[in-house]
Amino acid sequence: SLMDLSILGKTALIIPTPGQTEQEYLANYMMEKKYFLKAEQPLPALKNLLEELKNYHPEIPQLEPELLNDAIDMLH
Repeated sequence: SLMDLSILGKTALIIPTPGQTEQEYLANYMMEKKYFLKAEQPLPALKNLLEELKNYHPEIPQLEPELLNDAIDMLH
């Protein structure tokens, strides 16, 4: 999921399904925040998008590891 990728400091290419407003909103939001790249369907040259993704440096906020550990401990 996007949350898993973000906590790991990874990025992704988001391709929302046309007409799926929640996917479209989330993709736009994540692109505006510079967390993930977004592409529209139909896809342009996929090779170019993958090259762009390789060189993309997301601005994902870094979370403090102890917050994650506290959340996990709460589940036990």
